Amino acid sequence: MSIRTGLSDLLKPLNSEVGVTAKEDSVGTYTVLLLGIVLLFLFYTLLLLINNQSVLLPPEDEFDEYVANFLPYFFFGEK
Repeated sequence: MSIRTGLSDLLKPLNSEVGVTAKEDSVGTYTVLLLGIVLLFLFYTLLLLINNQSVLLPPEDEFDEYVANFLPYFFFGEK
């Protein structure tokens, strides 16, 4: 089942010339779609937590230093 638009009618001859054909959706397609929706939901939740300051971030004046030192601190610990 698909949405029929005027654009699809215009492109059908061009697509058939180059061999573009519709195929049935596989389980993998739906898995990727579902995973994408879940990841978007988790990302949005993270943004809400940051906005509500439930996720602790350094103060604004220390933020640049924090970002600059994040990877060395993450991999090698405190110096």
